[in-house]
Amino acid sequence: MVDPNSVGRNTLHLYVLDATGRPSDQVDDLRLELTYTPAGVGPFRLTPFAAGPGHWIASTEDLSFAGEWEIRVVAGVDRFTEVTTTVTVPVAP
Repeated sequence: MVDPNSVGRNTLHLYVLDATGRPSDQVDDLRLELTYTPAGVGPFRLTPFAAGPGHWIASTEDLSFAGEWEIRVVAGVDRFTEVTTTVTVPVAP
């Protein structure tokens, strides 16, 4: 979730859920890479903080263009294993 999801300062809330849809405590660390592909901007790297079981928060002013941003999420699930996924977030003007 990106709030307020407009150009400028935003807060990103990330939720890590287990197979049953409940908050998971299986992620040791999390990092984000924000990229605005149409202009070749980024990646901007963010390290969110754990706000509770399965809930991570990061604040940024890097979403400085309206349009489709790619957010690559890298989750460390143990000392030797990372899981990645990429989501697209539309940012309003």
